[in-house]
Amino acid sequence: MLAWIAVAVAAGARPRCLNAADGTICVADGNERVALRVPLKDPLWPLVPAVLAHLQVELKEVGVCLSGDGDSNRRLVVMRSLDLLAADVEIVVADGTGIPRTRMLELRAVPVHARPLTLGIATMELLGAVATKPRARVPVPLVAAPAPATPEATARLHVALGFAAQSFMGGRGHAHAGPDVEVALGVTERSSINLHAAYLMAPDVHTSYGAGSVRAFVAGIGGTRVLTSSARSWGAAVLAETHMLRLAAVGHSVDVDASGRAGSAIAWVVDAGPRAWISLHPRLRMEMTLTAGIVLRSVALTDGEQVVAQASAFAGTGTLRLAAAF
Repeated sequence: MLAWIAVAVAAGARPRCLNAADGTICVADGNERVALRVPLKDPLWPLVPAVLAHLQVELKEVGVCLSGDGDSNRRLVVMRSLDLLAADVEIVVADGTGIPRTRMLELRAVPVHARPLTLGIATMELLGAVATKPRARVPVPLVAAPAPATPEATARLHVALGFAAQSFMGGRGHAHAGPDVEVALGVTERSSINLHAAYLMAPDVHTSYGAGSVRAFVAGIGGTRVLTSSARSWGAAVLAETHMLRLAAVGHSVDVDASGRAGSAIAWVVDAGPRAWISLHPRLRMEMTLTAGIVLRSVALTDGEQVVAQASAFAGTGTLRLAAAF
């Protein structure tokens, strides 16, 4: 669904009259029209008010009004982001009489505060013939128009593959590492639900009964809250999660002690921490997560009287993943 954004250029910098029927802004008769259209829920929306403010000033100087009415005597500017961070933007200008003019902008190297100006300048350059000599304006009573609403969040899917390392600091302690996968489903613009799984391995251990290795199967669920603007090429977030950890010894005849519950080797961990990422491509980013947590249910693997592996007290986890957006 697409939304019309419209502001009329009058003697001042304020909008003209509000058309309540379709929520757009109309302008005085006799002026050439320029309409700006941005898809709803587009990452560009946070920048739209500043872009409109710049276009108001520029179009005022050339006597052209910016509107969103249905008049055919107008130029149409369609602006949309090609990625989730609004780092790559496409601008299309069409007037219905010829081939639309298109420009692709890469804004990764442009500071966030300067991006509206960059978009406004590029739009004015594309308009070209629209920037004609000043024309007379017909006075119209000024009516305050509502600011463009922030778009409702849309669900986004991220699938991340990478490497995880985890260490426990209670008792004998234990550390392991291995491949990791996470699926994140966005429920709002800044929040998501995460599901992750990992297969972690530790170096071989040697006891009086022989040698073997310890493997861990991890499955968990959590939530993430983004702290930075989607217009940036990097980001930061905080997350909290809980996961179950099943320790298994290979090559040992071991006893299991899980907080006094014989026959079980499953630990339960709750942790939280920061996440940071950098965009490598419109739909690809590298992200790193560090969490610290508490082991709510401990487990220890023993071979005779010797502890082979123990997950207890506190846990620290680090992950490095390559995430793709869908």
